[in-house]
Amino acid sequence: MSQPLDIKTEVITEHGDKTRSYWCTVCDKRFTQKGHLNRHTRIHNGEKPFICTVCDKRFTRKWLLNNHKRIHTSDDNIVEKRYSCSDCEKSFASQIALKYHKYIHTDKYKCSECGKCCRDSNDLTVHRRSHSGEKPVECSDCGKRFSGAGNLAKHRRIHSGEKPFECSDCGKQFTWAGNLAKHRRIHSGEKPFECSDCSQRFLTTEKLIRHNRIHSGEKPYKCQMCDKAFSRSDTLNIHMRSHTDDKPYKCSVCDCEKSFASQIALKYHKYIHTDTYKCSECGKCCGGRKDLTIHRKSHSGEKPFECSDCGQRFATTEIIIRHKKIHSGEKPYECQMCDKAFSRSDTLNIHMRSHTVDKPYKCSLCDKSFSESRYLQTHQRSAHSNSRPYLCSYCGKTFTTDKLMKRHVRIHTGAKQFSCEHCSERFTKLDRLKTHLLKSHDGGGW
Repeated sequence: MSQPLDIKTEVITEHGDKTRSYWCTVCDKRFTQKGHLNRHTRIHNGEKPFICTVCDKRFTRKWLLNNHKRIHTSDDNIVEKRYSCSDCEKSFASQIALKYHKYIHTDKYKCSECGKCCRDSNDLTVHRRSHSGEKPVECSDCGKRFSGAGNLAKHRRIHSGEKPFECSDCGKQFTWAGNLAKHRRIHSGEKPFECSDCSQRFLTTEKLIRHNRIHSGEKPYKCQMCDKAFSRSDTLNIHMRSHTDDKPYKCSVCDCEKSFASQIALKYHKYIHTDTYKCSECGKCCGGRKDLTIHRKSHSGEKPFECSDCGQRFATTEIIIRHKKIHSGEKPYECQMCDKAFSRSDTLNIHMRSHTVDKPYKCSLCDKSFSESRYLQTHQRSAHSNSRPYLCSYCGKTFTTDKLMKRHVRIHTGAKQFSCEHCSERFTKLDRLKTHLLKSHDGGGW
């Protein structure tokens, strides 16, 4: 066990009516009593004198141990929160936690900058540094600076490898309590954050914020080399490698020498070497369980999501969101070469190849090249394997692509899903609607 830290004494009155005569030599935090300082120093020296007799877990404070003990005594290992706040509906496992919480209902330690209420003067001092930018506490391992000792203590776990928060379901350990709370939702199935546009639910607020950009079209991360914008910073980082042709992630399976710009692209690629997520219908290898589930709907015909404008149904929420742009006419992605606009960024990327004659998808059997991966897949089925995995349930006719099969099925059902907004005439194919608009309405609406 580490030796106790030195204690310095100085009479000061800047914190109010109580003289704080003891302060920590590591982070300069001050205390009114020597015992409070001694407890505080355990943050720095790692001392945990309070031990649980059931699981040998150690704690710096006795009340933390008492809170922990309820895990072993309460039903289903759920911590009992029997102390309720009279001002709001929140409840807590200990009286001291309730006591600190109640300060948010008073103005005793209120920040004059943003109005946040802190639980004591020390917390208020640390909080004020978030406005001033002051970071007086430095990590001795990496030099990173922090506004308070608590943040430094948490940061040091990165260097020590300490993971004090353990999941009672699977035993996985975490550095932060917040990460454990998020992880537990995997076991409970809880997704508390709901999208107000499509009702999709998420485990964390971060994932909800990223998802909301699908609806808003917000892309705050811009490339400084080509002005392309992205909804996520990691996607921008991956895109930047397209300018440098940097592909640091190499496939190590067998003699495959392919390399990729991102780790996730490599992960999905590796599935072609395994049968982990292989479709039993057509043999396609997918990048994960979710991708396989979505792909299987192309065979089963399951489409649970219906467009409220035209009644057309779709297999996923992502596809119906893209589809709705047809009705709204929204085309936010413009080509800088010819001023054409598109409703989807990937459609713009494909269109750009018409200006560069770029065909990155090459057939390994006949050296033909294609601008899109789906064209390559269709070519390989029809030209080399004669595979026709898509079956018409009405007449048994087979097709090389899902699109051709769907178009054929309309012969049996008589479905005419494409409607002219000028004269209400309906068509089985989108191409026929386009031709009708050009001939009868001078291209209006297209």
